[in-house]
Amino acid sequence: MTGAAPAADWIDPATGQPRADAPLGMLLTAQAHATPDRPALTIAGRSWSFSVFDRRANKRARALLAGGVRPGDRVVLSMPNRVEYLECAFALWKIGATPCPVSDRLTEPEFDAILAFLAAPHVIGTASVAHGSVALHDVDSPLDPALSDAPLEAVLATPGKIATSGGS
Repeated sequence: MTGAAPAADWIDPATGQPRADAPLGMLLTAQAHATPDRPALTIAGRSWSFSVFDRRANKRARALLAGGVRPGDRVVLSMPNRVEYLECAFALWKIGATPCPVSDRLTEPEFDAILAFLAAPHVIGTASVAHGSVALHDVDSPLDPALSDAPLEAVLATPGKIATSGGS
């Protein structure tokens, strides 16, 4: 994925805001370009600016690509509430993969049934999450510092997400 469109290409010149037709991953990049120092997230008293959060998601996207995640893949996100959850969701959108949020509190048989239903080849979570026989990307493992945090080429994730419900 090379030849990324400049972030400015995803900003509406009339409003200075991200364009409505921008792919989800590019919305973060465009917002980081438009308001780099504005807080994107504040959790437990700690804040991440749009530019920092975008760079983290870009680096995570490259780590996921290196770990075998491909555009079009359905990828289960299963972890307690934390900044990495949103970072990973944006990383997946940036590479054209579909986030599938699943509770990290499910029993292994429940989790396995959802994995089978989704045909998801990857799970992103902590080492403690049930993941059956699919690849686990542990959010607590450090990312390779050599990975670039530069913007990626715009890719559309279709669908944007797949959510299961308690009645599934």
